[in-house]
Amino acid sequence: MAALTQGLARAGQAHWLAVYAIIALAWAGLMAGAVEGGRGAAMLWADLCRADAGIAGFPAVLAMWALMGAAMMLPTFVPALSTYDDLIAAGAGTRAGFARLAMGYLAVWLGFAGIAAAAQIALAGLAAPPAWLAAGC
Repeated sequence: MAALTQGLARAGQAHWLAVYAIIALAWAGLMAGAVEGGRGAAMLWADLCRADAGIAGFPAVLAMWALMGAAMMLPTFVPALSTYDDLIAAGAGTRAGFARLAMGYLAVWLGFAGIAAAAQIALAGLAAPPAWLAAGC
């Protein structure tokens, strides 16, 4: 029970609140970008299927992939950050190491976002999308 209490107390620290705020803001950004005209979140999947990445352009598509990466992958990274935070508290880790871990994770997912955005733009540029790609929409 003491470990749970300590864990909850640590979760209220400013750096953890910032992580949770980033996750919430990423989801809010995705919803705001996907749902236009007040039609509601129910249209999210239909909007994703109809989106024309070629018209939106690379910066907008990259931003969407980066937001999606933050919203979906940052929660899976919290346990690793928490473990490293424990190492720092025990004297076996440093804040600089924590920052390197976070920057490495960010670099990997931003790199993936760039690759995914480029692939989406390339596929949007096809005259007619392949049948397997158009089948789900």
